[in-house]
Amino acid sequence: MALNALIARAVKNRVTANAQLSALLPGDLHYGRADTSATRPFASMTVEEKEREYDSGGGALVQYELTVTVYGKQRARNVGEILQLFSALLSREVGWLQVVTDQLGAVLSVVPTGSTLTEDDTEEFGKDVMVGRATWLLIVNEYT
Repeated sequence: MALNALIARAVKNRVTANAQLSALLPGDLHYGRADTSATRPFASMTVEEKEREYDSGGGALVQYELTVTVYGKQRARNVGEILQLFSALLSREVGWLQVVTDQLGAVLSVVPTGSTLTEDDTEEFGKDVMVGRATWLLIVNEYT
């Protein structure tokens, strides 16, 4: 299984195990494009390889970008609160992530790289839809 799929699974497991975040996301966390008919708020995530540097030992230092997008109701505060919980969950120690990636690589760090909070172009029942997006850079020493 590709490392980005393992990272996505680890994030999903971490969110599911967190009662507070699970309660704030009745529409769940989806990988890739989420069904827009999902109960709001809901979130989607992507994990993309951004850069790879090979070393002389046959391994590689790889940067993955994790993006979480939260689609919420009219109140920006709710989307902001969800993004803050994601940030707290993902930016701490990396041991939770290492468990699933251990066979393929060592996670060296998880670095937040930015976030936004905007109104979506669409409306739901005449009310604004808020969209929050946050990204993290995961630096992994992959084994071969």
